[in-house]
Amino acid sequence: AIIPTTVQAVAVLDRTKEPGALAEPLYLDVMTALAESYSLGQRKTLPRTIGGRYGLASKEFDPACVIAIFNELTLLNPRKRFTVGIFDDVTQLSLSIPDNP
Repeated sequence: AIIPTTVQAVAVLDRTKEPGALAEPLYLDVMTALAESYSLGQRKTLPRTIGGRYGLASKEFDPACVIAIFNELTLLNPRKRFTVGIFDDVTQLSLSIPDNP
């Protein structure tokens, strides 16, 4: 599948945590595909791409989590890495979940 060149921002969600890795596996796959298409001249620009984890520790992923991710994508400088649906008090990467989506 090809990501349309009109896409300006992408959020890649992974349900795994890879300790010691630069990023999660699916995020790395998407970034590699985008970089290759750019280097082959198939894209003139790269979309803003952020990566996050969801559903860890059996936490729910619901519409409020999706809204939190879209809200993050609209920021001028979104977090490159995040968690959603859990409170991550160690890395402080948790997105704020709206109370009433």
